[in-house]
Amino acid sequence: MGQHLHLTGDLAKTQEIDVLDANHRDMPILKLERTFESPHHMQYRMRYVAGTKVDPRFPLHLRVVGPDFNLTVIDPPGLSEMVRHILQPCDCTALN
Repeated sequence: MGQHLHLTGDLAKTQEIDVLDANHRDMPILKLERTFESPHHMQYRMRYVAGTKVDPRFPLHLRVVGPDFNLTVIDPPGLSEMVRHILQPCDCTALN
């Protein structure tokens, strides 16, 4: 399983991408770094931020923010599995 998140569509105005937990709270344990950008495709590398509390509540959601929009994709396919894979090497006691 990879550590890259791909978004496709009309993304020219996208400014921020966040992973949210089941309660729609931001997950500071994850950092998304944009690694590729074109008008219709963005790629982000997702990584665990060491030293932060790991207590994710699944399923996860994705928030996409731009200057004139703020949308949340509820439980996108593969996102929760990707995060579980990224967090696997750490001591994640709250994975449910």
